[in-house]
Amino acid sequence: MSKGQQFEIPPKSNEPRNIEAVLEKGEIKSVKELEGYGDMQLVGIQGGGDALFRPNQETASVFENTGKEAMASELEEMAFKVDEALGFGLVPPVAARTVNGVEGYLQQFINDSQVAGLLEWRVIVKPEELAKAAVFDYLLDVRDRRGDSFLINPKIGKIWLTGHDYWMFWNENARSDILREAQVRGLNCLTPETRSALERFLPCIDSLTVEAKKEVATILKKAQERAQLILSEGQIPA
Repeated sequence: MSKGQQFEIPPKSNEPRNIEAVLEKGEIKSVKELEGYGDMQLVGIQGGGDALFRPNQETASVFENTGKEAMASELEEMAFKVDEALGFGLVPPVAARTVNGVEGYLQQFINDSQVAGLLEWRVIVKPEELAKAAVFDYLLDVRDRRGDSFLINPKIGKIWLTGHDYWMFWNENARSDILREAQVRGLNCLTPETRSALERFLPCIDSLTVEAKKEVATILKKAQERAQLILSEGQIPA
């Protein structure tokens, strides 16, 4: 994922004015299969660069078998909106989209970043990025955060969190590698930045749960409780 065109916003005034709008409404000019990445595709958007497309059907059968209603696209959109409310800038912009008749979501292609599992990410990532990502994963009770579900920009030590699908939230046998690493390094205490982020996040909960599927609403309710707990204790509980 280290190669590709930087996602740019079209400069014309009659074009969508933000990345989410480009992802949702921009004209698709190309669709390419990505070998070794399951059903993931690289989608070129007219005047907007590249985005990654993940179909809902990848985990649809798992959702159906467990009686859950939310789809992968809805979980990824939730993760982006939570990150946006926090102001962390960790989750690439995303929008639900149908590509070639298949429902799923488009997510901004991140240039100059690589799958964390291919790097010595614990050495590369900046402490402040790790601290923010740990707060995010704790809030949403993220479980299956491993090296293949986040990216690192090795030049600047930045984290990008991706792949918020069924297993990310309901894998009972997993625990976030980011959260574990932050606690090992003593980065689980709130900083002024993360405290302010949580204070901004709490008033947004009600708007985020409007018309949300029951699984999404449950995750957000837990995030509200966990945000209040972190603020009261001043740190992510061990």
